[in-house]
Amino acid sequence: MAHPFGRIRSNQTRGWRKVASQGITSDGTLIQTDLPRGAAVEGALVVVSGNANITTTFTSVRSNAASKYVRRIDWLLNGNITLDSLTGYGAFLAHSFLLQKQATSTDPATFGVGTPAFRTVIPLWRTDPNFVRPKDSVQKTDANIGTNQLRVQLGNLSDMFVVGAGVANYSGQTVTYSCAVQDYQEAQDAAGHTPIPMYYWKRTEQLNTIAGSGTGIIFRVNTGNRLRGLIIVPQDATNSEPATTVISRVRVVRSGDTRYDLSQDLFQPLSLNALLNPAGLGTASLNANDTDSTVFAPIWIDFVNPNSVARVCKYSECWPVPANADVQLQIDASAAGNFRLITIEGIDLHPTVTKQ
Repeated sequence: MAHPFGRIRSNQTRGWRKVASQGITSDGTLIQTDLPRGAAVEGALVVVSGNANITTTFTSVRSNAASKYVRRIDWLLNGNITLDSLTGYGAFLAHSFLLQKQATSTDPATFGVGTPAFRTVIPLWRTDPNFVRPKDSVQKTDANIGTNQLRVQLGNLSDMFVVGAGVANYSGQTVTYSCAVQDYQEAQDAAGHTPIPMYYWKRTEQLNTIAGSGTGIIFRVNTGNRLRGLIIVPQDATNSEPATTVISRVRVVRSGDTRYDLSQDLFQPLSLNALLNPAGLGTASLNANDTDSTVFAPIWIDFVNPNSVARVCKYSECWPVPANADVQLQIDASAAGNFRLITIEGIDLHPTVTKQ
């Protein structure tokens, strides 16, 4: 007897699966993970967790310390096309930006002699989960892709702390790297084709130096074709920790088009309002041992959802900027220091390139 409601049909499937796992026994480990090909990839999840053996006391725990143990992440196609290139901390902030809430992290609970646990979870999304059609940017891996790789450079256990005379090692402790991917697959059409993405996301990070106080200090911004947003993290000159005393005003300008112009007293409340849970991005509620436990320093510039009112948006609402456009970040600085600049860019795919 046939089912009274007919067959249950779906033209798409999703799944999470682990693709790599290994133990870490020394500082500076470089890990290359081959991601699967054959379906569209929505994202990869990097998890690094374990315990540090602290034998000599450090000065303090760094802000978002666990993510800073991941020194660099590069997502490469065919060995020469870079989708993501940023630090673990930058990827942590980018994910917090996209979901408008803090990413998952467990920072060491102590900087004294002991074996504190840590864990950082870093999602690298090829799609933007807040967009109306996130699948328009899935990474197709079933055509024209020879290699699809993550290169993860881990740092030193001491990267999680303000060093002082501190020492940490792996003796008697377990540290593990794991990676999983989320696949997305739609049913083929009559011609045997699956949908082709319209664009892809690219995330990059750079560290810029501010020599001292000044006005209108110019830095160039990577834009892609459409600029989703920027994350600016001012840092002090001593420990490169988040600080609110370095940058006093920020402008984002292209020719005569000024898209952002706010001072310290305004962009900090705007950034706080953009997060549903800012804990751990420089607030005492996550870890009172953080060297910046009372400071919320990151500046969040979202060209699509500036007030976090509309959680669903379209790619067409990103700021359209030609790839060769000269977009400037103009900064008024109050003191010497540096800042991380993380960009989330959309890259249009030309129909003649992606046609099957």
